[in-house]
Parts: sequence; structure tokens; C-alpha cells
Amino acid sequence: MGNSPDISVVLLTFDGVNQGLAKTIEALFEQKASGPFEVIAIDSGSIDGTLEMLRARSEIRLHCINHGDFGHGRTRQMGFDLSRGRAVVFLCQDALPLSNRWLDALIGKLYSKSDLMAVCSRVVPKDGASPLMRTTVMSEWSSSEVDAEVRIPSPRVLALGSPGEVRRLLRLHNISAAYRREALEAFRFEDVEMGEDVLIAREILSAGFAIGFSAGSVVAHSHEYTLSAAFRRNVMDGRFNRNHLNLDTVITAPEVLVRAAILVLKDAASLFRDRRISLPRKTAGLCRSPALRLSEMIGQYIGNSPGI
Repeated sequence: MGNSPDISVVLLTFDGVNQGLAKTIEALFEQKASGPFEVIAIDSGSIDGTLEMLRARSEIRLHCINHGDFGHGRTRQMGFDLSRGRAVVFLCQDALPLSNRWLDALIGKLYSKSDLMAVCSRVVPKDGASPLMRTTVMSEWSSSEVDAEVRIPSPRVLALGSPGEVRRLLRLHNISAAYRREALEAFRFEDVEMGEDVLIAREILSAGFAIGFSAGSVVAHSHEYTLSAAFRRNVMDGRFNRNHLNLDTVITAPEVLVRAAILVLKDAASLFRDRRISLPRKTAGLCRSPALRLSEMIGQYIGNSPGI
């Protein structure tokens, strides 16, 4: 590729001043990468000083779009179209790399096997995350301390498997993820409100390639959702699962209560098992858990139900 960099890091930004963007940028340029890399920032209408922060770093190639033009799939696709690296890394503005080997670990895993087309990082809670948010993040597959790969023997696995089984195979996220250039030339991100990473994982696996997870590439990323924000996010997630994966998450009103209760019990077990959390903070987390989990499950029910 001539003088092109080995790696393109695409950073998506919007009003990132209070979202930890300064720390993310600092961590990016502290990376001890084995090859040269470029940083491309796509900003979608920031008005809080984010643009000034980005322009202060001459190494960053800044591209601006209108806020209404942002889309999780189409803006990442734009990032790929602007990139030049043989590997393209997508990073959220509030995902903080926790070491100067974050990038090397991610790229090293990507090129460790010839069939790996995409690899994502380990995700842990941010410093200062609430006990309830810590238990939520650490309960996800993306918090594992063990490298993983997913490959399937035949596309029939995805075609004939149950929606739940298929969803469990599509373990890829774009909070922090690296793709081979040839993968993104063959499989484009879909223009969806969320879940573009899950859909491209399905395409990669269907074509006979593999996706992976690098436990050595770690970012801190977590959100303290308000009840309304948790509700809205789960409406979108439920709608995505129904429309794109034919997956029923919460399909009856009674199931809302049952699923919420199960999550509250899991929260309680996790909170009281963690000896690092003080009793008052455990109690506060447990008090918040029922309202949060009920908001989430109502959102899933509405998003997952046709005609609602």
C-alpha cells in the first residue's frame, strides 16, 4: 500500500469533552505499536469543545458530519472508506485503552490465524463505576480474561440453528474492534440503529471465516444509564433482535416481571459476592436494581413485540 499506515484507528466522536475523550486521545498516542498507525476522527456535530480538542492534535485526520447523518453502521463504513491501513480499528470515544499495548494485542490477535477477519477487545468497567454497573459489565462475555475465537463448520449452523443459539455465536462488538481491510471490502456495515457489529459477524462466519476476542487488549467502558435511557436502549435492542435475528427476548407482559426478577436476584448475588464493595454501596445497588431491570425488560418487551 505504498506509504500507507499499517493500521487505521477510526474514532467516532460527539460532545466527548465530558465523556473521557481527552484520556482516550492521550492513550491512543501512548501506544507502543509494532507498526505505524493513523487516527481518523469522525465528529457528528459536537458543540462542547470536542472539535477544538481534536484539531489541537495535528496527527488526527478530522472529518465532520451533521449530527442527523450519524448512524452506527454507516458512519463506521465512512470511517473505513476514509482509512488507508491494512487493518482498521474502531474505537468509541468513551472507551479508554488501559495499557500502551492495547493496540498491539488487538492486532496481534487479528493476525494470529489466517481466517480471523475481526477481533474485539476485553471490556471492563470504568474507574468509579457504580457497583451495579460493575456487576452488569463483568457479567458479559466481553469481560472474559481468556482469548476466544468463533468459527463454524458450515453456514447451515446459522441457517438452521435457533435464534438464541445463533445470537450466542455472534460475539463481536465495536466498542473496540479491529478488522482486516479485506473483510471490510467484502462485508459492509449495515445502516442500522444498532447491532452493525453483530450483523457483520454473521456475514463473516457465513463466508467461512472466523471472529475473535483478545483478552490482552483491554478498554474501560461503561455507562451509568438513567431509567429512561436504559428503557430506550432496550427498546432498540429488542427491535434489533426481532427484526434482524428473529429472536424473541421478552414477548409477554408476565415475562417482563419474571425476567426482571431473575436479573435482580443475579444482581444481588453478584453484589454481595464482591468483597471489594462496601455494605452501604451494595445496599444502594440492590435498591436501584429492581427499577433498572424493570425499565430494561419493559423496553425489551416493547421493542420485541410487533405492533407495539
